Amino acid sequence: MRTRHTVLSAVATIYRTEETRTMARIDVPDGESKEASRVWQLVPHMAGAIGAMSEAVYEKSSLPIREREVARMRIAQLNKCDV
Repeated sequence: MRTRHTVLSAVATIYRTEETRTMARIDVPDGESKEASRVWQLVPHMAGAIGAMSEAVYEKSSLPIREREVARMRIAQLNKCDV
């Protein structure tokens, strides 16, 4: 059975990037709604899958909130994203 540390390490490894790789960038449509909503408007056929993933991560996770958020922060740091 995997420990939380093992799972977090595996997740961080999956998202690790090299110095020479660049992040993909997309043009976000203009609008009044939140940026995330406008991004998902680009692929409306994925709404069901996106909703299911969000529910799994935020409502059905076995990780406590604090551990999940620290994992997200570490992944963002490895990907050189602003936290």
